[in-house]
Amino acid sequence: MTVALLTVLGPFGFYLVLPGLVLWALLGPRHAIHALTLTWLVVMINPGLAEPPPSLATLRWLPILAASLSLLLRYLMVEVLPWAFWLLVAFCLLAGTTAWLSGVAPLLSNLRLLSFFLGLLPIVLAYRLCSQRESDALRDWFDAVLLFISIVSLPMLASPIGFLRNGYAFQGILNHPQGFGVVMGITLAWFGTRLLVEREHSISVALGSVLALPFVFLSLSRTGLVAFTLGVAIPCAAALVAKTAWARSIRGTALRPAVLAGIILAMVAVVAFRTDVGQTAADFLLKRENDSDFMTAVANARGAQVQAAIDNISMHPWIGIGYGVPSDLTAASIKYDPVLGLPISAPVEKGILYIAIVEELGILGTLLFAALVWTIIGPVFRSTSPSAVCLVCACLASNLGEASLLAFGGHGLLQWLLIGLASTATGRRTSPGR
Repeated sequence: MTVALLTVLGPFGFYLVLPGLVLWALLGPRHAIHALTLTWLVVMINPGLAEPPPSLATLRWLPILAASLSLLLRYLMVEVLPWAFWLLVAFCLLAGTTAWLSGVAPLLSNLRLLSFFLGLLPIVLAYRLCSQRESDALRDWFDAVLLFISIVSLPMLASPIGFLRNGYAFQGILNHPQGFGVVMGITLAWFGTRLLVEREHSISVALGSVLALPFVFLSLSRTGLVAFTLGVAIPCAAALVAKTAWARSIRGTALRPAVLAGIILAMVAVVAFRTDVGQTAADFLLKRENDSDFMTAVANARGAQVQAAIDNISMHPWIGIGYGVPSDLTAASIKYDPVLGLPISAPVEKGILYIAIVEELGILGTLLFAALVWTIIGPVFRSTSPSAVCLVCACLASNLGEASLLAFGGHGLLQWLLIGLASTATGRRTSPGR
């Protein structure tokens, strides 16, 4: 209904939907997660379906602010604030202080830290306030959202709107092929693991897997392919030595005759049609670029960014250049509020998140950030759910090609929502036939 309103009403629809999401976010933890999910979808919608108004850059923060404040008040009334909250506060205080000490762009950095705090706070609190029944309902919610994106995007293969960004890479109902491919890669890891490892043979899981696979390739998103591939490969590799329940499930799946037969047949097919397969893979990895090989394409796409980050790390190893500060501040396009003179927009494109974190936060901030993240994802790796582990790994792996995890005004919001969902996993839905 949200997408329909935006499509029919155009820019005016945003002024109806976003205030509605603010009110919805105030109703409770589950409603807050719904509101944040739909806020992400509204912000990321294909402009061919609904052209966003210029004020969307500011309006998108209203549901996030409402969710943060309402959940904080609810938590204070029923429980002691969790360790993750205090780590989040400590991280923001440390990163804010080091930003002033570095002196590169302290005001910009602290405003970005405020958005990080407001964005992550609902993730830290909302899922902890949910009962197991509500967590199961949220799993169904995200299944529906991801499946909705896939199904509604399907007819757009026959429309120029589906290729609006550049005319050849498919973006579905989202505003960029890269983002669409990443979402589909994460979706494939999530649904595919449940289908093959947890043997959840429902129509929605099967359909989600079937649709997500071709969409990853049609988007020409190498980052989406990395998200899916590493999202599955890392848990499979870890399962060789790990002794947890989810690792035993993956090992059991790998040894099933049908899976082994499928792997052998795939290897035979690759050998038999190696020329065609190689050419197809090269076309995908190189996209439409004029590079001679994949490594050259990667170097051209990310080499300058990585080198600039490494240079900054060598100059500011302990405290970094400041959270959210561009590697080259002189080349950044920063927009300022005409009245207050505050920076309100400063697009930062950094290819590899894990290098960018060290660049921006230094060694001290990176260690505290790692501790904060582990308090959120740690329960996932102690759960019995292979799909939850793959979901987290897929979200984290996607940031090897596009540093989006910290972008709460974009795809980072969805990734954190899915990571929060995975943290509630118990594995109780696994088929008893496993």
